[in-house]
Amino acid sequence: MKILGLILLVCIIQQYDFKKSKKQSEPKLDVEDFISPYPTNFWTEHAPKFVNNRPLIGVVAMEVLGQKMLVNVPWSWDKDYFGSSFVKLVEGAGARAVPIKEDITVAELDKLLRKINGVILPGGDADVGDSGYERISKQSIAFSKKLAKKNQTFPVLGICRGAQMMMMAEAGKDFLEDTDSLNLSLPLTFTKEAPESRMFGHAPKGLLKRLKTDAITFNAHAAGIPTLNYYNNSALKKTFRAISTNFDRNGTEFVSTFEGRHAPLYGLQWHPEKALYVFNPTLAVDHSIYGIIAAQYIANYFVSEARKNNHRFRDRNEEEENLVMRHYPNYVGNITETPYEQIYLFDFVKPFQNEKFVKQKQNGDDDEKK
Repeated sequence: MKILGLILLVCIIQQYDFKKSKKQSEPKLDVEDFISPYPTNFWTEHAPKFVNNRPLIGVVAMEVLGQKMLVNVPWSWDKDYFGSSFVKLVEGAGARAVPIKEDITVAELDKLLRKINGVILPGGDADVGDSGYERISKQSIAFSKKLAKKNQTFPVLGICRGAQMMMMAEAGKDFLEDTDSLNLSLPLTFTKEAPESRMFGHAPKGLLKRLKTDAITFNAHAAGIPTLNYYNNSALKKTFRAISTNFDRNGTEFVSTFEGRHAPLYGLQWHPEKALYVFNPTLAVDHSIYGIIAAQYIANYFVSEARKNNHRFRDRNEEEENLVMRHYPNYVGNITETPYEQIYLFDFVKPFQNEKFVKQKQNGDDDEKK
């Protein structure tokens, strides 16, 4: 009996020592290495404000201009388009996309903005000086600002060309400069104001660490928002908070991430959607798990903002009539120099049907009748 008890005691001691040594050998969890696709205050501060579980995001189309894509494809001429990756970006975060074509009138757009929950100004070849893309962007930004004064959230996210459009709309002029940033992935240099930002102020520390040290933000722009021009413009500084900057290959510094100080306006000079959905091997897109989580973080954050307003269509039929799901994406991955793998193409009326154009057309029809 004594021998049996002694054996049992030895086994207990050995088991204790094994657990102790195993515990000591396990690596200590460092909060700096913790990465999540959600802000740390997502469940405590964002989620309680959600009033919409069926968010709808407008994606602004632009004319196929042919500078860097589809120049030899006649079936794409005179069409409006955007990359399907922008649609997938919002769909992956639980939202649905509504195309906004350039021939939408001011009155029609005003009605549409009251039925959707946010807007993306996508990257591409858009004319930021005289186009439907410019007009729609300005109206969407003004709408977001107007609702923000009423403590209502209507987010607008500009990506690449869209970010440039946001800054130019506020400045009232084209102040972009050439940047050698085509096909270039970079780490972000966060500004002193970054900790105060809504977008990254509550980002997991591990994610911020990777964004600072790893080249996971993909750039595809030949023009940029010069940092000096931003800091020398009081109107821009009053409206937007610069969150991060970068240098191009020639040492030109540009603003790479920013947000509205008093409205949910967000600008990225880089492309989160490509990390998730564009796998062209000629592009220097980072598809590491860190790049993927960073892109998911952006999508989740933006769509969470859109969940904070309860805009909706009149009924299900009207909703379905406006969804991009009614259209088919076109495969273009085999076309030389295109930065897309799929795009949506839309017929639209030119010149753009703003109220002035419609009135001129009506007057012209009346003159012909006389």
